Amino acid sequence: MAEAPRKGRKFQGVRLVLASVCAAMVAGCAGATTSSPQSTPGAASGMIVSASGIVTAAQGGFVTKATTFLTDIDYGLVLRNQSSRLAAVGVSVTVIFADAQGHASVPDATLLTGVAAGGTFYFAGTTSTLSLTSQGRFNWTPTRMMVTIAVQRTSSTELVLPSVTNLSITGSLLPKLSGTFNNPYTGQAGRDWGEFFGDGGSLYVVFFDAGGKFVGEDEADLGSLDTTSANGIPPGSSTQFTLATPPPSAGSTARASIDPCSPELGGTLSTSCTALQ
Repeated sequence: MAEAPRKGRKFQGVRLVLASVCAAMVAGCAGATTSSPQSTPGAASGMIVSASGIVTAAQGGFVTKATTFLTDIDYGLVLRNQSSRLAAVGVSVTVIFADAQGHASVPDATLLTGVAAGGTFYFAGTTSTLSLTSQGRFNWTPTRMMVTIAVQRTSSTELVLPSVTNLSITGSLLPKLSGTFNNPYTGQAGRDWGEFFGDGGSLYVVFFDAGGKFVGEDEADLGSLDTTSANGIPPGSSTQFTLATPPPSAGSTARASIDPCSPELGGTLSTSCTALQ
């Protein structure tokens, strides 16, 4: 999987396995018996969501791949703003994975610019845990995904995010994901964002199989995408893009969202983010 640098968007995420951790956030993990890879459509038993604001995870799932030293975990979430009137600004998403014995991963946390009123945001992430210790290989198979979502503030001002449309998977020998995204901003701010894509804007892609189960993800900085607009995207216009990410399974479909800006170092919202002006 190709993953472009995320320029500080992650504000936590030391990737280790903690032994025998099953705190309040992971209550109930000892009873999980589902084997990996795990995909959780809807709010099924494999996903526990704790949401303190107007944004929740309506759907989620993860897949794992074990190597000699690491257990890699790709995960995806469908975030929904349950308010039709208020935008959620500064949405932090923290994900912890746990196995049936209560061993849990260190939190993987991301700060998003926000989710529009009544909107859906497709969020993707990837993390790794050590599967080799001084005592030998640690056979760690996560069975539960614990998701905590917090909203820094709400706003009655419309939150405008770039839209991603016309997603398709093309090519048989070297499959690629192609699609279109727009520059919804106006004036000088729109010209600046269209030229530089804000401060590290990111594309998040979530893949589902024919039954609606999560099967894979990808992430990329907007500046790393192969687009048809070499000189930037003027305000109000769109560009086509391609991403060399093979689909995880035959017949899978993709959904994607764009966060136009990345947070400042230390996990605070960028004061210069075009979407918040």
